[in-house]
Amino acid sequence: MAAITELRERSDRLFTDLLEAQTTPPAGAPKARGFDPAATAEPFSWFDPEQGMAAAGLSFGLAALVASKEDPRDGLAAALGQVEAAAGSADPEQVRQGFALFVTHNAHGRLLAKPRTVAAAPRLFSPPPKGGDELRRISIGGLSPDLDYWREDVLANEHHQHWHEVYPFTGLPPRDFREWVREREPAQLVAILDVLQPDPEWAKVVAESSETQLAELFGQAARHENVPRLPRELYRLMFRLNDRQGEIFFYMHSQMLARYDAELLAAGRERVKPFGPDAWDDAIAAGYDPEDPQRFFARREPGAVLPSASIERLAGMHKPIADAIKAGRLNGADGKPVPIDRTNLGEAVEATVGHLHALDPASYPGLHNSGHMRLSELSPPRGVMSNPVAAIRDQVFWEWHKFIDDLSASWQQKQPPFAFDDAPEALLRDVILCRTGDLPAGEDPEALGEQLFGGANWEQDFSGATAGAGAVAPVDELVTSIASANFGGKAIQYLTHEAFSYFLRVENKTAADLALTARIFLAPAAHAEDRRAWIEMDKFLVTVPAQSKTVVHRPDTESAVVKRPVDRSPADIQAPNGASDKGSYCDCGWPYTLLLPRGTAAGADYKLLALLTDAAIDQVAAPAECGSMSWCGAVDRYPDTRDMGYPFCRPFAGGADAIAKTFSALPSAATRALKIRHV
Repeated sequence: MAAITELRERSDRLFTDLLEAQTTPPAGAPKARGFDPAATAEPFSWFDPEQGMAAAGLSFGLAALVASKEDPRDGLAAALGQVEAAAGSADPEQVRQGFALFVTHNAHGRLLAKPRTVAAAPRLFSPPPKGGDELRRISIGGLSPDLDYWREDVLANEHHQHWHEVYPFTGLPPRDFREWVREREPAQLVAILDVLQPDPEWAKVVAESSETQLAELFGQAARHENVPRLPRELYRLMFRLNDRQGEIFFYMHSQMLARYDAELLAAGRERVKPFGPDAWDDAIAAGYDPEDPQRFFARREPGAVLPSASIERLAGMHKPIADAIKAGRLNGADGKPVPIDRTNLGEAVEATVGHLHALDPASYPGLHNSGHMRLSELSPPRGVMSNPVAAIRDQVFWEWHKFIDDLSASWQQKQPPFAFDDAPEALLRDVILCRTGDLPAGEDPEALGEQLFGGANWEQDFSGATAGAGAVAPVDELVTSIASANFGGKAIQYLTHEAFSYFLRVENKTAADLALTARIFLAPAAHAEDRRAWIEMDKFLVTVPAQSKTVVHRPDTESAVVKRPVDRSPADIQAPNGASDKGSYCDCGWPYTLLLPRGTAAGADYKLLALLTDAAIDQVAAPAECGSMSWCGAVDRYPDTRDMGYPFCRPFAGGADAIAKTFSALPSAATRALKIRHV
């Protein structure tokens, strides 16, 4: 029996082998454990529904195999053997994807090691040099070729890849396979097995088998090539969607867009324009060159045009979505209309496999995923749009996702504004910023905050860069810079920022302690009246004692949107936290280095907002020790009952300057001006 440490080492090697196989050319490359790329009909893409289901099928089989042994270590050894066998006959990315779903979502799979992609296969990320140390431009033409540093950011690309593993459109494999068996009727088990591996004796076999024996049967039958054949009613018995999946699909990508827009503005460009129906027959201005002919992805020339067949297909997928948003309801799987809610529209748009939701799969076959595929086909045999690990590097990704986000925003815009009548009885006096490096080392920051900004200083105005008590000064300016690092044996540049901390001054005038959720947002000042321009910076719990004035400290490293523990540089990548119930959820989150958008030499003007809401209503969980609560949720349920992005997920009432008027009139909110300067 292998020890867990041995199994983890074996798992680590398997993931590394599967990733390294993708840094070689599709033809004439060294084979990965016997895999012959030339023998496959077409390259694997996560955005291809059938191929995605095949990867999910592997994860299901692995969940079954690990439960087929009495000792989990024996089960994990059997699962690893299955991965090794699959690696000899299937596309390495398909196998890696299925393996990753298992390790991310199965309770026993989380005991295995899943190395971070940036550590295991840096060649999938690192821009290769041209003519020595000079890095040549990868984007060709278009709106912003000079933003390659941001789109190619290795940690941002890793985030996008891993997020799609945490929220797979194919559904989650069973967390506990024996529990999954107990929840199914024998006839359901027979029906699934009969499709996966037809046998007239299944009814008898199922009736006479223990849970362990059934797990072994499913482990052998649920091979990756069999699962896509399952009809809808059986597929949904095997997999389930993650909590609020359609909503977070829209929200996470919209937040990435808000950051990208801020980066464009800092570069003196316009915000990204949508690549929607009106533009589908236009030439795509930007090209993309992965630079090295020995790499996994191919070049797209500037001026490429979608073929008419692709346009017709996308148009046919878009119309039912547009009609549904106009009508406020979707076509249900049973033929009855289903009111649009905060999550099912995202399910319809993304291509969360039609088997898994209550919508008509014929009406909504997956506009988002199909767009990725059609755009990838402009770079035969595959472009970066085919794979989450590389898609955000291409300018057209952002244009496509702006169109996708427009669909969500158009439905949100039809919803009634929030009344803010459930605001807590708390006064948020202000939000103060300090450079973390200015705070005395070794001192309790909460006590320091009380000393600087509480007590006798409570009434002092710290809205500008006014000196506080002692040597610590509040700031109204933060600084970003371009840093250099050695990544994968090559010199790369990346955006980063100085460390900073928030201090919130909160007053509770009630006779009871108040549990509050602090929500912090940032927006370019010139676009602060556009709710879609606001960037979520943090969300955390605060308890304010009765009849008290409290100064709350919050460092940027604890942000609920970033992966924790934070990576301060691509050269200093934090290893996963080891075997735990949360497992590779710990790898999920936006890079700390990109928490702030790039500033300008003169200082770009921003608005910072802090908003307090009632934690008894929100039910926001305590901060996790790893992962991003805001962008990645939690293992079981999303830890906030409010709509994601609240309060910017709905229009604001009040006409001109509605957002500014709303928060200036709300005692539980505070805003301040901020400059971000780039050096």
